[in-house]
Amino acid sequence: MLGASWTVFAHAFRYSERRDARSNEQLYLVIGIPLALNVLLYLAFTANVNQRFADFQRAMDARFVDLKDTWRSELKRVEEVLERA
Repeated sequence: MLGASWTVFAHAFRYSERRDARSNEQLYLVIGIPLALNVLLYLAFTANVNQRFADFQRAMDARFVDLKDTWRSELKRVEEVLERA
């Protein structure tokens, strides 16, 4: 009787070890996959924001170059008017 119950216990223990190992793998996947997806999304978002800032900076630089050209042409006109007077 003691031998039979011991075999059932040993079998149940081996089954629980296999189940725990599988549970650990599942736990790693359940934690790892969303973590990896969040990291990828964060990197994509950061790259997108950096690209938008770079585009904005280029647009502002172009506007300032246009503004500088306009200012120089207006200043030239003012100088011409002052020379005439």
